[in-house]
Amino acid sequence: CTSAPFPSRRMKNEAGDVHKPLLRKGEDGTTSKADQKSDLKKPESVSEVAGNFLELFPRWGRIASPFFCKSEIRFKAWCLVVSTIILVLFQVAIVVGFSYAQRDFNTALQKKDKESFYASIMRFLLLIIIACPLFTTATFFEGYVSLIWREWLTNFYLKLYYKKKNYYHLKNHVEIDNPDQR
Repeated sequence: CTSAPFPSRRMKNEAGDVHKPLLRKGEDGTTSKADQKSDLKKPESVSEVAGNFLELFPRWGRIASPFFCKSEIRFKAWCLVVSTIILVLFQVAIVVGFSYAQRDFNTALQKKDKESFYASIMRFLLLIIIACPLFTTATFFEGYVSLIWREWLTNFYLKLYYKKKNYYHLKNHVEIDNPDQR
């Protein structure tokens, strides 16, 4: 049997223990847990992180612009996205309302004010009655937007793939491994 391509974490480490995480010996001779993320490049500054994040927008725009500007379902897509954003804003308002209701509830308990206590309970119940359908509808809209987006994206790229028999041209490129499975 040949050695496995991916070494197991349960292999014997330098300390000879099979079940403990791998240990690393420091310069001073002491052992410490190995840093699992040491190979990852850590960003040096906030501007570097922001720069990497902002690089995503143009790339996303190149993929999303045909969906929102040129597709036959662009009006439906815009309506669904705007509706989802509005529902998310309402969700935020409901969560803020919950915090105020909880504050009023705790204040009424602390002051032993029976009328304020029952009023805050009623406000809390009203918020729950509003929140349940709102959160469910927002989740539905988010899922529906992602579903039509994936369906459109799949059809868009399949049309490009089959257009002018591009799949034959892809087979000629050595750098593309298994183009029919991409």
